[in-house]
Amino acid sequence: MKLKLWYDKTVQDNAGHYFDAVKKCRKKLEGLRVAMETTKSRLANIESEELRYKQKEEKKKNRKWFDDYHNFVSSDGFLCVGGRSAGGNEKLVKTHMEKDDLVLHTDMAGSPFFLIKDGQDAPETTIKECAQMVAVFSRAWKEGLGTADVFNVKPEQVSKTTNSGESMGTGSFMVRGDTKYVHPRVECAAVMEDEGKIVPQLTAEKKYKKYVILVPGRNKKTAIAK
Repeated sequence: MKLKLWYDKTVQDNAGHYFDAVKKCRKKLEGLRVAMETTKSRLANIESEELRYKQKEEKKKNRKWFDDYHNFVSSDGFLCVGGRSAGGNEKLVKTHMEKDDLVLHTDMAGSPFFLIKDGQDAPETTIKECAQMVAVFSRAWKEGLGTADVFNVKPEQVSKTTNSGESMGTGSFMVRGDTKYVHPRVECAAVMEDEGKIVPQLTAEKKYKKYVILVPGRNKKTAIAK
């Protein structure tokens, strides 16, 4: 290793020169280290955003029509779909109700319509599970009721045709003919192994291992979700 020394300077001055040079190098190295850490952090954020974007696009790609509604698959394997709003009820019944479905609703205003797809031959277990979901999203939950009266009918019994002088608002339908009632408990389950998806408590008991039972109470939905 060669060092340049100045003969017109003292030993202390020569040493001081190199000491100052080392300090400058250390500062530069520290600045470089900080810059590298910042760059790594930015790259990690970019990669994370890119991953989130890809996942979002993948979800869009794999999105099904029933993802716009309340939905779950019963323990018997039947797809059950319900409206999230008056407009959702309207679109669900008008667009997706088919002759082999079973339609569920309550006598309470502001309740969702649910369809059990191809549900005309659905067993009682599926009907009870879907009825529980209707009850959960009906006014029965807000009013803190323990049970609710949920009926089921065939698609041909549901229409927008009203009696003379009556009007039918968005999300409301006339139901004519015989109705069959079940009286489910107003309870549901948040499934931990499926990102907290809400399903009937009856379904969770039969299909899942990790879930939390939810019942009407005073806590806000946002607080419970967190």
